[in-house]
Amino acid sequence: MQSIQNESGSSSSIFSLIRANYEAMTNKRRKIADYILEHPDETLQSTISTLAQLTGVKSEASIVRFYKMIGFDSYQDFKLQLAQDLSGNTFSHSVEDIHLDDSVQDIRQKTIFNSIASLSSCLERQKDQDYEQAVRLVCNASRLILLGYGASAPICNYAHFRFLELGLNCHYSPDSHINAALLSQPNQGDVILCVSVSGKTYDIVRQLNKLPAYKVPVISLTATENSTIGKLSDVVFLTKARETSLLSDAMYARLIQMATIDTLYILLSIHMGSNALLHLYQTREIFRDFRDNEKKEDTNAHLFPAE
Repeated sequence: MQSIQNESGSSSSIFSLIRANYEAMTNKRRKIADYILEHPDETLQSTISTLAQLTGVKSEASIVRFYKMIGFDSYQDFKLQLAQDLSGNTFSHSVEDIHLDDSVQDIRQKTIFNSIASLSSCLERQKDQDYEQAVRLVCNASRLILLGYGASAPICNYAHFRFLELGLNCHYSPDSHINAALLSQPNQGDVILCVSVSGKTYDIVRQLNKLPAYKVPVISLTATENSTIGKLSDVVFLTKARETSLLSDAMYARLIQMATIDTLYILLSIHMGSNALLHLYQTREIFRDFRDNEKKEDTNAHLFPAE
């Protein structure tokens, strides 16, 4: 692989190379550049012919001229550098596959480093303006409805709990039939927040397809803007991570989803001000009562043991 370096001798990322050469590019090459900057994960998974189709340039020769312009000898070299960039170039460890013969220490290290790299990579893919729009939609909503099934259900359940702490009118059920009944006649002011790693979860797609007539805003945490759910959404938070093996499954995508929910929670808390803090304080007081009562019950159990 050819080593691409800047004037200081340090390695340059695909993104910095593209931006450095952007002004000198033809319109066709700018189309390729724009797509790669906006969709690096899809680019990494694409063959050269697929990338030509996705960028709209049609010709594989255009892709070849593009990567040669920014300093790469082959498409393979280009993709290898992109993979390293997406793993988080501020960390000394890149994303590594977990193998069946790895030691306990290897698995611990790879899991932690892969988690850090995945969270780092989402910083470039998620946009501040999407968070701002999502906060406005949720704050103006009369009811927030969460949709997520299977492995996405715990993320929705966590979001449900966090948003209830702020006093939001929030609904979540892991039962698709209950959600179908709820959304058969949406209320004015409803907002949907859905979670799907693939972006094509059937029960979510079926329910979202019925919403355009009611003009219900949709916020989604999913793989790409071009996924089925992404296309049906008003705000899309990209939460896809590069999965390393069957063993890790969608583990790293879940971390990004959790971080996204927590970011929304904090932004909503700040935006809602004293009302949110009051609800949060009251909720924590109730939890404190639970803990105190549990301690009393434990003490009484020692004083009055069962016969």
